[in-house]
Amino acid sequence: MDKASDIGPDTITVTTAYSKVFVWGAATGLVLNVDPFGFELDANNDTRNIRSGAQGQFVVPSARVGAKSYVTGDLTLGYEAGRTAKGDAPDDARGIWRTVVGAGGYALLQGGSVVKRIDITASWTVRVIAQDEPADQAR
Repeated sequence: MDKASDIGPDTITVTTAYSKVFVWGAATGLVLNVDPFGFELDANNDTRNIRSGAQGQFVVPSARVGAKSYVTGDLTLGYEAGRTAKGDAPDDARGIWRTVVGAGGYALLQGGSVVKRIDITASWTVRVIAQDEPADQAR
């Protein structure tokens, strides 16, 4: 059986969202992201989760690189909690608790005559699962 990845998504997420930015200085601060209510489905629709979450993004001060270019980054810490509504798990094992940790880097570079600015973004996020989560046993 071919275990190669395809271009399709593993998980589809639909959620509500709220963000608040707390500015501490020039291009520095905290971004609070809250997802009060959302759904998470796997690509085969074998597992459905109802979840909430919150994350704080600490944006570090930017550094100038050249005359009109800047680099900066952020550190993320948060949580996701919820319940599996459909999946292979007994009723007492349907809870979800994940710690979310991440980091990002950003570069805003001066462009030329046609392209005025070039933005480069990279991010890394890991969800640390606090307990086994229900999953489709047929995968």
